[in-house]
Amino acid sequence: MHDPLWPQGGQSQPVLAPTGDIQPLIAMGKKLQAEATKHGIHNVFDDGGYKELLLLTLLDLKKLGRTGDDAADSLGRQYEIKTVARVSSRGVRKTSLGITTEHTLTIENIERYRRVHLWIVAVFDQAAPESIYEIAPSRLETFFGEWERKIRDQISRGVEGSAPPHLNNPKIPLKFVINNGVCIWPLLAQDGVPRQQTLTE
Repeated sequence: MHDPLWPQGGQSQPVLAPTGDIQPLIAMGKKLQAEATKHGIHNVFDDGGYKELLLLTLLDLKKLGRTGDDAADSLGRQYEIKTVARVSSRGVRKTSLGITTEHTLTIENIERYRRVHLWIVAVFDQAAPESIYEIAPSRLETFFGEWERKIRDQISRGVEGSAPPHLNNPKIPLKFVINNGVCIWPLLAQDGVPRQQTLTE
């Protein structure tokens, strides 16, 4: 069958014509990437780089390596950063939110979670942070202990597989963090009155 894009003896003919002006978008992207590079984020539009840039800048933290803890402060204390999306990829606003962990959560992950100084949990409403919380690992021990028991049960039963014994991305309800953590941003409402928590996750 003859392919119209590949005329016999000739070159392929394009179907799409690049007519839109993307230079303003590229300029904005380059400016954002330049700022992100200062923080060690080399692909700001990949893997949550933009959100990470906002949090590092807001809280004056330094990005750590790709594996292990996410950030450290000027005193060397280390932090686990989790972001939660208010709006789904289909544009639907979610009313019940959960904090994801790891696709393959192992005992080593749990031990690392326990060692950090604080967890930082940021809820994003598309491009802007809606609220940011800090919570001590000790407050999350209920979850850590439950996950560890389940994984050790796998180990004791000799569950085999290509991956080490693990759980598949267990979640922490955002409501638990709201009730047991501290809201660190925003601190005040527009009228200057201490912000009251109105979220219902």
